[in-house]
Amino acid sequence: MKSNELMVNVKNLRYLTASILMFCASVFCLTAQADELKQDCAEIHAKLQTVQGAVLHWREGDFTDTNTCATCQFPGTYYKLVLGGSQYHGCILSLKGNDKKVKGNFSLDEFAAYDGSQRYQEGWRIDQSEDADGPDGTHFKEDKGGVVCLFDGHWDGGEDSNPKYAPSPLFEYDVACGIKIN
Repeated sequence: MKSNELMVNVKNLRYLTASILMFCASVFCLTAQADELKQDCAEIHAKLQTVQGAVLHWREGDFTDTNTCATCQFPGTYYKLVLGGSQYHGCILSLKGNDKKVKGNFSLDEFAAYDGSQRYQEGWRIDQSEDADGPDGTHFKEDKGGVVCLFDGHWDGGEDSNPKYAPSPLFEYDVACGIKIN
C-alpha cells in the first residue's frame, strides 16, 4: 500500500469513526427523548385521570403545530392552534367535562412550568411566545430536551356585555406531547 493510499484510508477511517459516533449519540438522544416522552405522557395521563366526573381519551399518534390558524382534530374535538410549524409523534390526551359535575378544582396551569413549579424544577421550559390566557381558554407550549408538550384549554368564559348570559359549564382540555419527526 502506498503512503497516499494509507493516508486516504486513515482519513476514511476517521470519517467513518466520527459518523458512527454521531449516529450512536443520536440514537442515545432519541432513546433518552423517547424515555422522557413515555414518562411525561404517563404522568400527565395519571394526573388527568384524577379529575372525577370528566371523560379522558388517550391515543398515540402524530400531531402538527402550525404558525397559522389551522383546525386540528383530536379524538372527537376540533379547535384551533397557533403554533410553530413542526410535526411531532407522541401522546394525545383530551379531557372533557362539565364544571357542575366535576368534583374538586382542576386547571391546566397545574402543568405549567413557571419558575418554582415542579415541572420547571424537572427541566421543562415554557415557550414565552406561546403562553396565552383569556376568558375562554388557555394555551402554552413547553419543551424539555427535545420533547414538546402543547396544552390547550377551552371553556365558555361568559359574556361581559350581557349579565343575564349563563355560560356553559362544559370544558375541554387537550394535551399533546411528542418528539419532532420533521
